[in-house]
Amino acid sequence: MSITTRAAFVALVTLLCLTVAPSAVLGQDGDLLCHLLPVEQCAFAVDSNGDRCVLERILSDDTYVCQTSDIAVGDESPVEYIETDHCIAACGAERMTVGFSTDVFSTRGFTTKLCSPDCRDRCANLADLYSNMVAGEGVTLAELCGEHKRSMLMSEYSHEYYDDMAPAPAPAPGPAYGAAAPSPSDSENDLY
Repeated sequence: MSITTRAAFVALVTLLCLTVAPSAVLGQDGDLLCHLLPVEQCAFAVDSNGDRCVLERILSDDTYVCQTSDIAVGDESPVEYIETDHCIAACGAERMTVGFSTDVFSTRGFTTKLCSPDCRDRCANLADLYSNMVAGEGVTLAELCGEHKRSMLMSEYSHEYYDDMAPAPAPAPGPAYGAAAPSPSDSENDLY
């Protein structure tokens, strides 16, 4: 195959992939449908009706399926949306998250990432999801982040306070009991 023929072939295959692949997740009317999404893109996706997609695990054969949940997105969230890798990382989420659970808030470092400006200001879909999750616990996301920030500052302050209160280091041990002390002449010879 010549270079130009090969380049034309690669261009044709690329064009076909770009036009066929999106239709694999779209319904007959061009709508994004959760059950057609690959499981790797399911968690945090939003279908055409504004319903969140949810990744479920089938225990009997240890496989995953993508389904439409009964949870609708808020007014600020996008519709027909597959969450970006940037926002997954910025908000401390996991691409293969199964179901919806507030257990994620006990994961080390999660709340710090969720409350970061990079997540809250640039990732409306995840901010909306987690805002609704904490609202179910009777707290707003702003309150959660404020409390988290206060606890981080208090923790930092208490470490500084106790570091200042730490006992002074013990003096270096002197000569052992009963050992002869060095004579002044020995130490003078060490100087020259």
